[in-house]
Order: sequence, then C-alpha cells, then structure tokens
Amino acid sequence: VLIVLAGHIAHLPGAFVGVVLFFTLSGFLITSLLLKEWARNGTIALGHFYLRRLLRLYPALVALLVGYLIWVALITAFGSTPQPDLVRRALWGTMFAATGDNVPPALTHLWSLDTLEQFYLLWPPLLLVLLRRGATTRRLIGVGIAVIGLVILNRIRLVLGGAPISRVYF
Repeated sequence: VLIVLAGHIAHLPGAFVGVVLFFTLSGFLITSLLLKEWARNGTIALGHFYLRRLLRLYPALVALLVGYLIWVALITAFGSTPQPDLVRRALWGTMFAATGDNVPPALTHLWSLDTLEQFYLLWPPLLLVLLRRGATTRRLIGVGIAVIGLVILNRIRLVLGGAPISRVYF
C-alpha cells in the first residue's frame, strides 16, 4: 500500500509493483484459506466464502459511495453543471466493473478491487472442482502455471495487436 501511495503522491515509476504484490498476497491468502477449509471439512462452502467477502469489502465500498454521492450533490447544488450519469457510473464501481470510462474519475481506483473480485468469482469454484476431482498439490501448481501462461500469452497478443499499455496492464 505504501508503494502505491508513494507512487501516486510523488509520481514515482513502479507503483504497480505494490499492486502486483497485493494481488499475489491476496491470491495466496485466499487459496490458503480455501485449502484449509477443504482439509478441515472435505468441501468448500462457496456461499459462505462469498458472504465473508461481501461483509469484508462492501461496508467500506458503500461508505465510499455514499461519501462520493454527497460530494456530487454538494458540487451540483453549488453551481456545478448537473451530471446525472455520475450516479449511474458510480454504481458500476459497486458491481466490480470499474474499467475504462464507465466510472467517474474519482472512483477509477476501484479497478484493483474489481480485478481482485473477479479472481474471487473464478478461482474458488475452479479450485473446488479440481479438489473434487482429486487434484494434488502438484496438479494445482500445474494449473496455476498454465493459467499464468495463458494470461501472459493474452498480454503478448494484446501488445502485438497494438493495444494501449493501459489495456495490457488493466
């Protein structure tokens, strides 16, 4: 977090390293928790997992959104041009879809939370399927390496296709 903050405040290059570390540690933590649940119960309660994620992340997100909407109301009330689409666009940030121009500039930082949430949506069910089919640690590592390889190949495809670096990164 400090790397990201320093990068944004002082406009230092390489702030993305903090985000990459955050994603890596989060993925490791979530996977560890899911594997412990599997070892303890012989299953993973996906409903409970998603409820825990919701209860952990949404209170802060809702507080942010309420503060943002109050700010929008105040600037509109004091002479700024009304922008009714700001509320609609702000709601995109609560649906883990904060990319491109679909959210207001003040909320674009939600892209990292949205990316993490997409991981939460995809990885636990995939892990559960793999574990139910008898996946060993070795096989799980192999699947992880294969997925990373596919992501890298997709990024190479984007670069070779002339995609802007923001598209490749985000």
